[in-house]
Amino acid sequence: INAEYGGITCDDVGSDFVHQYVGKEPSGFGFNKIKLGAKNLPHNPLIKTGAITVASLVHPNEPISERFEHCYSKYKRLASGFVTNNISFNNVVYLSEKHNGHRNYAIGHYLLNKGCIAINSTPRLMEVLELYFQLCSIEADTRSVAIMGATLANGGKNVFSGDQVLTQKTVQDTLSLMYSCGMYDFSGQWSFEMGLPAKSGVSGVVMMILPNVGSIAMWSPPLDHYGNSVRGVGFTRNFLGRFRDLTGQDSMFHPFSAKRATLTRNQTLSTVGVRTRMLHTSTGRMPHTNTGRLHSTCQLQWSAASLLKYVRKLVR
Repeated sequence: INAEYGGITCDDVGSDFVHQYVGKEPSGFGFNKIKLGAKNLPHNPLIKTGAITVASLVHPNEPISERFEHCYSKYKRLASGFVTNNISFNNVVYLSEKHNGHRNYAIGHYLLNKGCIAINSTPRLMEVLELYFQLCSIEADTRSVAIMGATLANGGKNVFSGDQVLTQKTVQDTLSLMYSCGMYDFSGQWSFEMGLPAKSGVSGVVMMILPNVGSIAMWSPPLDHYGNSVRGVGFTRNFLGRFRDLTGQDSMFHPFSAKRATLTRNQTLSTVGVRTRMLHTSTGRMPHTNTGRLHSTCQLQWSAASLLKYVRKLVR
C-alpha cells in the first residue's frame, strides 16, 4: 500500500514537492526504525517514517474522511479488473492499529519534533496518524494486488478498464523506489539478485512488477528476519531462474513500449509451495476459473512469445 499511496500523492502534488519531505535512498535499517537520513529527512516513502510523512501530504486541508476516500477510490481504480475487485476496509485491523500502534505514535512525534512533516501541532499529528492507520487497514486479495501491479507495469493505465490512473512519470518514479527500497533491508540483495521492482508487506504479501509485462502478487504469511515473505522470495528465485529474460534491459529501460501479448491460456503453477494463477491480460476478456485456495495470483501481460512453451513445461 505504501508504494501506491506514495504514487498517488506524487501524482497529486508532484514528485519534487513530496521529496522536499522524504528522501529516495535505502535506509539500511529495519522498516520501523526511528531514524532519519540526510538533511533530517526519512530515507524513503516505503518505510514507516516515510510512509507517515507522505500521509501528512495527502490533501492536508481536507477533512480526514475525504482524504481517505481520495486514496481508497484510487486503489479501486488501480485494481479494477474483469471481476469485482476485492478492495475493502478492515475495521478490526484499524482499531488494533489505533489502540496498539505505540511505535507509530512515537515515530509521529519524532517526525513532528524534527520538523519533517508539514504540520505544527499535536492535534494535526493525530489526524495524520489516523489517516495512516486507515490506509494500513485497506484489505485486498492477491488478484486485486496483482491487477494494481499490472497497472503500474502498464505505465499507470489499467489493462482492463483502460483508465489512466497514474501518469507515466509517477509510475517510473514509483518503480525506481520499489527497485531500490521496496523489500526493506533486503532491498539491495533483491535488486541485485532478482533485478525487478517489488514491494513487500508484513502481512506476507509481495508485489513484483515486470515493466511492460505484468505483475505477480504473492501472499504467504511466514516472514524472514527482514519482514519479507519466505515463500514469496523463494518463489521469485525459482520463477526468475526459469524466466531470466523477463529482467532484461528492454523491460527495465523501455518499460512502456507498445507490445502485444501472446499467452492466451489460463495456467496454474505450483512452485515452492505457492500456487500461482497465470492470466493473460492484454484483452481483459478472460473467464473466471476456480482453482481452489490461491496463495498467489499472477496477472501477466506477456510480451515474449517464447514464454508460452516454458509455462507449458513448468505446469506439467
